[in-house]
Amino acid sequence: DLLLKLQDPPRASYLKLPDRLVPDAMLHRPCILGSAPGRLLLRVSHKGQGRDVVDAEYYLLDTVGGTATLLPVLPPELPVKRFVSRTIGLIADPRCPGNYMVVYLHPTPMSSSRRYSGLLYYSTATAQWAFKPLVSAPDHEPWGEHGVFAHDGLLWWVDVAYGMLVCNPFDGHPRLRFIPLPPGCKMHGLVDGPRPTSVMDH
Repeated sequence: DLLLKLQDPPRASYLKLPDRLVPDAMLHRPCILGSAPGRLLLRVSHKGQGRDVVDAEYYLLDTVGGTATLLPVLPPELPVKRFVSRTIGLIADPRCPGNYMVVYLHPTPMSSSRRYSGLLYYSTATAQWAFKPLVSAPDHEPWGEHGVFAHDGLLWWVDVAYGMLVCNPFDGHPRLRFIPLPPGCKMHGLVDGPRPTSVMDH
């Protein structure tokens, strides 16, 4: 299903995907959202009229075996309509060697403050989607999603203006904690006006 030619930095690595997964890369915009040992999480977008992405498929790529597994669609009873891709992470499951968890940090419905209510997750151990409500989540300023990474058995969601949110997705009663940027590094004045994305990208 795939070929990965992994080079030592600073040389570029290459991921080759067949047409049956990504028929038109310019149209479907494949994107690697996360990585874990021997695995990559790939999003393939499907576009409607204009530039709007109306749906997406998610694949778990086995870079050792060279196979791609399409994640199942969300069951209709789960409390989510559409993913925000930069809040989806991939992490190896320490309880079940060889298994992984895809985790989506789910926002509180109808909230403008970017509070979060739970973790929507897919486990390769069960091959099912499920939802865990957060036991606690910090109050913080409006949050911008700039990516998520796994480290030390935890998932870390990043806002480059404020800091990171961190959680153990394997906890039966997960708690979301806020880790601020060091003193003097936080951006100010982002609550009432538009966020200066060009500055944050820099």
